[in-house]
Amino acid sequence: MRNNIAEIPAGTSAKCPRLTTLMLQQNYHLWKIPDSFFEHMKALHVLDLSHTCIENLPDSVSNLENLTALLLTFCWNLRSIPSLEKLKALQELDLSGTGIQTLPESLEALLSLKCLNMYAMRWLEKIPTGILPQLSTLQRLALSHHIDVQGEELEVLNELEEFQGRFSNIHDFNRFIIAQENEGCLEFYRILVGDYDGLGPMTQIQFNHGRILDKLVKCYGLGKEDEVLSLPQDIQHLKIESCNNFSGYLSDCLPCLYDSKDLKYFKVRWCNKVEYLMKVKEGQESVVFQSLEHLDLIELPNFIGIFDEWETSLSSSIPLAGIFSNIRMIRIERCPNIKKLLPIDLCSNLQNLERIYVLSCSQIEEIIVDENDGIVVLPKLTRICLWSLPELKSICNGKVVCNSIKKVSIKECGKLRKLPFFFSPEEEDYEKLKIPSTFKEIAINSSDKQWWESLEWDHSSTRNELQPFVNYL
Repeated sequence: MRNNIAEIPAGTSAKCPRLTTLMLQQNYHLWKIPDSFFEHMKALHVLDLSHTCIENLPDSVSNLENLTALLLTFCWNLRSIPSLEKLKALQELDLSGTGIQTLPESLEALLSLKCLNMYAMRWLEKIPTGILPQLSTLQRLALSHHIDVQGEELEVLNELEEFQGRFSNIHDFNRFIIAQENEGCLEFYRILVGDYDGLGPMTQIQFNHGRILDKLVKCYGLGKEDEVLSLPQDIQHLKIESCNNFSGYLSDCLPCLYDSKDLKYFKVRWCNKVEYLMKVKEGQESVVFQSLEHLDLIELPNFIGIFDEWETSLSSSIPLAGIFSNIRMIRIERCPNIKKLLPIDLCSNLQNLERIYVLSCSQIEEIIVDENDGIVVLPKLTRICLWSLPELKSICNGKVVCNSIKKVSIKECGKLRKLPFFFSPEEEDYEKLKIPSTFKEIAINSSDKQWWESLEWDHSSTRNELQPFVNYL
């Protein structure tokens, strides 16, 4: 492996009757292996030809009856492989990244197969109906996301532990998830529901050492169905993009969010009808987003706010405790209708918040809404970035104590008159300027120099003390 072997001479037949493992991977110039090459390797268990330029797999591979692993990862020039009917012992077959156009003959006969990787097979148009259900021993299955798979094809795979693939509709996805949760075996998944979108980094998957350990569902392009999405209870990453069937309160469209105790990353983007993130009700016992660490809300033209009504969300009868208690980063970008971001009552939950990004929200007026000029303590906040917010009048009416702050970045916020940071947490002394030892920079756009000089301060010396930290970009 990893040599410059380009061709194995015709007629070569290596007599290695006891050889069990042969690794020729990453011989990037290897384009041809003679048919006779494997004739005297009957004991071969593992054959790795990954990352080579072979155009054909020798017919003699069909007779390697003791083979347990056949690895052909990213053999881009490989268009077909011979029958695998005799390979009854085969447990792992990796065809990912190959140029294969039709599946190998008798694939359904591999009754010992545990791992089947068919990710990034761009030339494969479909998987014939009836093949996957017969592979009942499968534990790991990766399918290309341009290929639609039906829920009934997979619901009988009771041994499945890891899955990557796409369902074109909510019905098939729900059918698969319900079947898998009944078995309780699924430990890793990266699933697309809806239209194929190219996926980008979502297609990254490794079945062996160094596998990315997350459980991800992405909904893309859903727009016509009224069915409720049944998310796995242990989901960790959820992405909702270009789904116009989700409208109003997102928590109403995805009631399973209230049962998601492991959700860490949540992204909503290009959903034109979404107005609120959640509806919190009186008497509600479950706590939504209690495990969430990263929230992205991007390009939501009708998004109004996290809660449905500020008066309701701030009521003492509404259970805010626990919401966002593990949040580390909040990012709101290009949401032109949001005016208020966080109620001050919620801020006591934000003890793990590290970063706030509010970008290009043309109507937002307040970041932390406080009618009583109170004190907000965000002990782990390291960075706040406020860009292109022409109507922003207040970050917080009171004081924000953040003794871990490193950087404040402000650009095009012409109506903002005060910065509420850098104050002592002691109530009797909270108006005293206190610059944390962690603080490095106030980043300001060069065109905003006049804005900086016109800011209002409680003490005339404050600007001079902060001036050394100002960096004009």
